[in-house]
Amino acid sequence: MLENIYGVQNLAGLSRKKKSHYEVKAIHPSDLQKFEAEGWIFVKKLKFSVQIKKEKAHNVLLEDRVWNLFYKMNFKFLSGLGGAKLVINPKDSKSPKSQLDVVALDSEVAIAVECKSSGEYKKRLQFQEELGKFNQLKESFNKAVKVYSEIGIKLQTVFILVTNRALLTDMDKARAKLDITHHSLPLISVDSLPLISVQSLPVWYFLD
Repeated sequence: MLENIYGVQNLAGLSRKKKSHYEVKAIHPSDLQKFEAEGWIFVKKLKFSVQIKKEKAHNVLLEDRVWNLFYKMNFKFLSGLGGAKLVINPKDSKSPKSQLDVVALDSEVAIAVECKSSGEYKKRLQFQEELGKFNQLKESFNKAVKVYSEIGIKLQTVFILVTNRALLTDMDKARAKLDITHHSLPLISVDSLPLISVQSLPVWYFLD
């Protein structure tokens, strides 16, 4: 079962927030100094509060960019703020849940995206472990998306790993290529995002 999934017609406001490179919120004027010390910037005075903003962290920017890509592609359903929650065993009220950064669904395809970002170019020493954990969610995801399929149509499920400033070893790429061969797991560099279409999703992209 998937939680925090909404029809795209209800996500226009969230899309506007995700397009911005800044987090924006209103606070009590007496708290302004505290927030400024944490890196927030004063924007303007409101009637009973002040508006402040702060540049989003690199990992949030990556997730928002991916989410907005699928929003522009007119997928029928998308994950809400904070990503989707995948309930591993819906029959168990105490079942563990796994977070999926971005989920996009329409009448033909169901996409789960994991985003990995670094503030600077560097090796991801834990990459193979991350890849393995992501792969383990496929069976549960395949079962969860069945409720979104139309009668007589089986959804094609695609798992995508999107990276930003990740330097992968040859062993990492070999492991990913093996997973792609057997499980259709594309790797996409952040630089490739504007070029993605539904038809190109099951293709492996070399990372930056």
